[in-house]
Amino acid sequence: MPSPDPAVRAKGFEGFRAEAHDQGAVDPCTAASLPFLFAMADDPANPDRATIVMLLLSMGSEAQERDPEGIYFTVNGVESTAHVDITAEMAERTDAFVRYAADPDPLVRRPAIEAVGLFLADGGRAARIVAERLPAAHGIVERLLIVRTPARLAVRLVNPCGVRVGAR
Repeated sequence: MPSPDPAVRAKGFEGFRAEAHDQGAVDPCTAASLPFLFAMADDPANPDRATIVMLLLSMGSEAQERDPEGIYFTVNGVESTAHVDITAEMAERTDAFVRYAADPDPLVRRPAIEAVGLFLADGGRAARIVAERLPAAHGIVERLLIVRTPARLAVRLVNPCGVRVGAR
């Protein structure tokens, strides 16, 4: 994935998704990959930063949707708490998402704005960070995302257990 060759990078990302995050997988190898992915996203010279930030958002979202007390198993039948580990790592790395939300590249900013609303535990700070992005937002897509994110943040704060609204 860090190859300078675009074709090699594309093949690396495809292989990674197939093994670590295919169909919303939340397993130990997904959790183990987070430091590597954050390091790649932190590198301003990396041409795939937007893809990586979007992947981090997707991985964290999938993990957060699982019941923290639930028992889950890998495809090999091994009990896994990777969803808890991934959720904790995302909460610990919110400052990275805050930085990405102010990135000059709108494709990096968009998933990062959503991640700030999803993972930052301090709801007031998350709301301020997202609101600060509105004057600098480029285009209707980013502005709508900034407006939608506080609504999702409000649902998360009212429903701190992570249970989806409307779930039974």
